[in-house]
Amino acid sequence: MQSLFWIGSSLCCLSFFLVGGAAVLSSVGLVVVVDLSVKLSSFQLFLDFYSLIFLWVIFLITGSVFMFSSSYMSGDKSLRRFSLGVLVFVGSMVWMVISGNLFSTMVGWDGLGVSSFYLVQYYQNQESFDASMLTGLMNRVGDVFMVLLLGGVVFCGDWVPCCGSLLVLAAVTKSAQFPFSAWLPAAMSAPTPVSSLVHSSTLVTAGVYLLVRYGGGEVSELLLMLSLLTMSVAGFSAVFEDDLKKVVALSTLGHLSFMMLALSLGLFDLAMLHCVVHALAKAGMFICVGNLMSVQWGSQDGRTMGWWYSSLSLSYWGLLLSSAVLMGFPFFSASVSKEMVIHCCLEMGGSGVVFFLLFLGVFSSFLYTGVVWWNMLSSKTVVGSVYPSFGVGGGSEFCVVVLVMNVVFTGFLLKEKFFDEVCEMYNNSWCGAGGFVLSLVVIFLFGVVGGAGVCSKKVFVFQSMFFLESVSGQVPSFFTFSVGGGVRYLEGWVESLYPGNDYGYSFYVGELVSKKTVPVFVTLGGGCSFMFLVWVFFGL
Repeated sequence: MQSLFWIGSSLCCLSFFLVGGAAVLSSVGLVVVVDLSVKLSSFQLFLDFYSLIFLWVIFLITGSVFMFSSSYMSGDKSLRRFSLGVLVFVGSMVWMVISGNLFSTMVGWDGLGVSSFYLVQYYQNQESFDASMLTGLMNRVGDVFMVLLLGGVVFCGDWVPCCGSLLVLAAVTKSAQFPFSAWLPAAMSAPTPVSSLVHSSTLVTAGVYLLVRYGGGEVSELLLMLSLLTMSVAGFSAVFEDDLKKVVALSTLGHLSFMMLALSLGLFDLAMLHCVVHALAKAGMFICVGNLMSVQWGSQDGRTMGWWYSSLSLSYWGLLLSSAVLMGFPFFSASVSKEMVIHCCLEMGGSGVVFFLLFLGVFSSFLYTGVVWWNMLSSKTVVGSVYPSFGVGGGSEFCVVVLVMNVVFTGFLLKEKFFDEVCEMYNNSWCGAGGFVLSLVVIFLFGVVGGAGVCSKKVFVFQSMFFLESVSGQVPSFFTFSVGGGVRYLEGWVESLYPGNDYGYSFYVGELVSKKTVPVFVTLGGGCSFMFLVWVFFGL
């Protein structure tokens, strides 16, 4: 356990040296390119302000996750296996960030998919295995687009619009945009330290970083619509979700779509700023949720989290503060980036569909934040609780303090690079500081009131992400088993995941796709047809 804590401390210290390096490169406008040659292969390592800032975030969060794991997973017998998996995952992300061309980027890109498949099914049970398969298959779709992109670049000898389309499709799958969104909430079956790392600054932001580095403006209209759809679906799914860990995951999905919205508008600096702030805040939120789960024997019900205020006040307030930052509360870092992206989207013009989806996405983010605040502030606290606290140590509380403080002051540290252009845009915007603050406060109050009203109302269509979770697993299985007829599985290496099953068995399409799933396909088909007709008649 002590080794994990010291590894985490070392990575946190190293991360601040990277911030200093990023400041130096930014001040002198320097870009470092390192050529590496190994026999017949050659690679380029690309170090600039963006890559060093991203490495700072990765190392800081990884160090915090290791310190958190030293207490949260103290009783795990496979801790060494867990640590090796996390190191392979982080190494793949680091290699992708510093790669200087698409071919070497593909190595880190594929390593992320393989290691994430391993980490998601760390707990060897049915739910983890299903989630890891869904995650792996969705990431393989992104790998196919990346391979096609590399083939297109080699065949054409230059960057053509088709290559930009393939790049955007690869980024959309990795960042879980619609319709590839179901794997991200499903991956919550992984250990909480893995969620804190994977769903904050690494796997899900790989697509965002890829677009920041290589562009992809040829299909910005498609990216705009996909991001707005994802923001709306994720927001309203989070409103009606009781599992606090899944609420945080759906919040990640909503903020990823917001970054994609900024990229579709050509606001690369704002997308990068929001990505950094979101990564630090979301890692802190997952650690806070993990601490709160530890004192409830693993329960993830967000409606009972407020009972443990007296036991974990730092985690309690850290979760509230991080959610306020990501919501866009005035004078925090995320408020500037969110307001500027929304302002630019409104100035761009477009059809009523764009404005309607933008309003739904922004309002739903306030609404599910209001639900979380209402659940935590309305619950009665137990003073002098007799319940023991499992897996919560000084390292976990220290991680919360480090990450929350970095979230609060990140905007101030990065203002020289990001905020000059932003402040000029803000001064010329249609709403000044007073109007912006007033509008945010009013919308937040509506969010709290609305959150209190929906706490007891559950709608299945929202909890299932508009049936996206069912369709993502049912459609591939339907076509696979309709071709193969019957299938025998649980033979070979898969048997170890199911103790007590010494033989395979058969099942057919009739058992897999029952009559209960028919409304899923009907509803999805009707919704897609309606959106297509609206798009045709009103235009983008």
